[in-house]
Amino acid sequence: MSPAGTKSISRQFPGFAAVFWIGEQLSRRAYRGGVELPSGLVEWDLDLLSRGGLLVEESLIVRHVMGGSHPKDVVWTTSLSPLIVSEKVIAILTAN
Repeated sequence: MSPAGTKSISRQFPGFAAVFWIGEQLSRRAYRGGVELPSGLVEWDLDLLSRGGLLVEESLIVRHVMGGSHPKDVVWTTSLSPLIVSEKVIAILTAN
């Protein structure tokens, strides 16, 4: 398994050089955050935000809700999406 809990599950698929799965071990130590939505947005808008289907002018605020006291390279949210990753994870995915 690669760093940050990623593993390549790549097979030939037109237009995609690699596909990654990011999972967790359901540890109580994983940092989990709650996303505070900007005014006018509802919980279901997080899915659009995570896929780039909706853009907001202001930064999203994520507050610690449970788990470890400090964020790691992957921050799980209390919502179905988004999954928040560090620049380190982005660099690993980009390089592979």
